[in-house]
Amino acid sequence: MQGVIRFLQEGNNMSVIEKMQEIVANEQAAKINGVLVDLFTASAVVQIYDQVNDANKAKMQDMSAEKLANVAYKLMGAA
Repeated sequence: MQGVIRFLQEGNNMSVIEKMQEIVANEQAAKINGVLVDLFTASAVVQIYDQVNDANKAKMQDMSAEKLANVAYKLMGAA
């Protein structure tokens, strides 16, 4: 429950990646910048983020939730 409260309190200060990591940690969907992100999508994005190099991590931190989801689904389809 504390994670959910922290997510709501710090929501505006967290990056999209951090918000997705919170979704995975809380095992609960949440809205990110007005877009509802489910656990499956957040988990896929976080797993990809954890495996890429630092240059790509920096690029991912600048992406919107929609763009991150699209990239994650494309990479999962290619696997």
